Amino acid sequence: MTTQFESLSNEILFNIFEHISLLDFFRIFYSINIRFNNLILDRYQNYSLDFRSLRKKDLYTICHDYLPLIINQIIYLRLSDDDDTPKQSIDFLSYNIKLHQFKTLRSLTFFHIIFDLKMEEFLFHDIHQLSCLTHLKFVDCRIESNYNRHDTKSYNFIDQIWSHEKLIYCYLEHYFILPTVISSSIQYLYIKRGGWEYKNLITLMEKTPNLQYFSTLVTFSTACDSSDEIDKTPPSSMNFSMKELKLIGISSPKLMINTLFRMPNLVHLNIESSFIYFDGNQWKDIIQNNLPKLKIFHLNMTYEYKNLKNKENQVDTILDTYRNSFWIDEHQWFMGCLWDNTKDSSWICLHSLPFSFRNYFEPKSQNNYRTKWINSSSNMKYSYNNIAYLNYNRSLFRKKNFLNMKFSNLQYLDIKLPYDNHLFLTCSKFDNLIVLRLNLSYNYSLFKLQALLDKLSRLITLEFQSWLTTEEIPPFNLTSKSVRRLNLIGRNELKQFHCFNRQQSIKLSKSPLGIQCQVLHIEVNDVLAIPELAFKMFNLRTLHVRYDKDPRNQRPELIDWLQYHLPSTMIVRQRCYGEYIIQPKTY
Repeated sequence: MTTQFESLSNEILFNIFEHISLLDFFRIFYSINIRFNNLILDRYQNYSLDFRSLRKKDLYTICHDYLPLIINQIIYLRLSDDDDTPKQSIDFLSYNIKLHQFKTLRSLTFFHIIFDLKMEEFLFHDIHQLSCLTHLKFVDCRIESNYNRHDTKSYNFIDQIWSHEKLIYCYLEHYFILPTVISSSIQYLYIKRGGWEYKNLITLMEKTPNLQYFSTLVTFSTACDSSDEIDKTPPSSMNFSMKELKLIGISSPKLMINTLFRMPNLVHLNIESSFIYFDGNQWKDIIQNNLPKLKIFHLNMTYEYKNLKNKENQVDTILDTYRNSFWIDEHQWFMGCLWDNTKDSSWICLHSLPFSFRNYFEPKSQNNYRTKWINSSSNMKYSYNNIAYLNYNRSLFRKKNFLNMKFSNLQYLDIKLPYDNHLFLTCSKFDNLIVLRLNLSYNYSLFKLQALLDKLSRLITLEFQSWLTTEEIPPFNLTSKSVRRLNLIGRNELKQFHCFNRQQSIKLSKSPLGIQCQVLHIEVNDVLAIPELAFKMFNLRTLHVRYDKDPRNQRPELIDWLQYHLPSTMIVRQRCYGEYIIQPKTY
C-alpha cells in the first residue's frame, strides 16, 4: 500500500531531501522501494557532503557504504579537522577517495586543516579535472610548503588555483604567495594575510584581471609606507572590472590612496582603518577624483586625538566636515563618532551609518563611551545588524544615546551575570548566537542563567570566563540541547585559574552538559582527573587540559603515564608546558 508520503511529487521530495543530512537521508529513504532508489541514485543531483560535527563511525558509513553510489551527484564537499572532528581529513583520505571522482563538484571547503604533502597531492593532483568547480575555500588552514618562500611547491599551490578555468570564488586565510600565472575566471577573492605592499597588490590585480570583489586583511609597517610614493600612473584597463573593495585593518594612507586611484569603477567601498585620519573634505576629494561611480561607502576609522582637552569639541569639528551637500544631499552618507571619554584615553572612532562592521568597540572603560551622529533616521543610528561580537555592558546600554541600539545578528556575546531585562531589548534576536561567554558575580541567579540558555537554540560554545571561589563550579546542573563545547578555564577575582579536582571532574562528567560535551577546555589539579574525564565523558572528541602541578611536565614520563591510563582509542600530545590535547587516534 502506498503511503501519503510516497505519493508526493518528485519536486516536493527533492525539496525535503535538501534539508536532511546525507546519513539520515540514506537511512530513511534508501531501499523503501524502486521509485525512491531511482530518485536517490539517478534523478537527484544536488548532494552536499558537509562533515562538520560528524562522528568517526558515521564518516566510515558514508564513505564506505553510500559515497560510491552517489559520488557523481555531489555538488558540495566540506572537510574539517577542528576539535569537533579531529583528523577527519586523514580518515577521509584513508578510504582511497580521489578528488577527480567528484565530477559534478561545484564547491569545496577545507576548514582548520594542515596541508601536508598527502593532502596537497589529494587536492592539486586532480583539481584541474574538476570542470564544474566554481567555489574554493581554505578557512583557518595551514599549507606547510608555503612556510618556505623559496619552495616551488608553495608557488605551485597558488598557481594551481589561479590556473583553474572555471573557478569564480576563492577564499584564502593565512599564508599567501602571489601567483605567477593569470586567472581568467576568478571574480570574487578574499585573502586574509599581512604584509601587503602596493606593488604586490598591483601584481595581484594584474594576475586576476576579471576580479570584481576583493576583500583583504591588511597589516602594514611604517617602513613599507615610507618606501611607497603616491602613484599617479593612469589606471590600467586590468583594474576596470573591480566593483567592490574591502580593506580591513589598513594603516597606510599611501597604500590606500594608491589602491583606490587604480579602481575607477568601484561601486562599493568598505574601509576599516587604524591610525589613519581623513576628514570629510579629504574623503570628498578622493572620491570625486578617483571613484566617480561609488554608490555605497562604509567607513570605520579608528585613530587618536591630537590632544586630550575638549574632546567633544574635537568631535564636533570632525563631524562638521561631513555636514555638506556632497555627503548629505548628493549621496545621503551619514557619519557618527564613538569615543572613550576617560581622562587619559585618546581613542576615537569615526564611522558611517548604519554601523556596518562586525565588532562593537571595547576600550577598557565602556562606561565612559560617548557617541554623536550627524542627523539621520533612527534606523540608521540605532541599527547594528552587522555586529557579530558584543561585550554587553548593562550600564552603557542604559545611557541615552545607547538605550535604543539593537543587535539582531550576534554570533558571540560576552555578558556579566546577573544580567538585566534590558539585555533582551538591546539584543533583540539570538537566532545566530553560537558562543556565549559568562562572567559570574556574587548575586547571579542560576534560574535566570538557565532562562537565558533556553532562548539560545543554536548555541554551540559555552564559556565560563570567571566565577567566585566556591565549591559550586560550572556548569552546575544547567541544560542546553545545542551546546557541545565547554570552556571552563576561568579565573577568580585574583586572576588565578580555577582548577578542578578529581571529584569535581567526576561530577562534571555526570552533569547534563558534561554528558553531551564534545570539546572541553579545563584545568585540573589532580592528574587522576584527566583519565576520569576521558573515560566518563562518552561523547568527548577533544580534551584540552591544563595541568602544571607535576614535576614531570617537562619530561616524557608524564605523557607516557597519561597514554598508559587513557582509553586505548585516544592519544595525547603536549601543546606547550602544562597544556595537553587528547584526541582519538587515527587508524
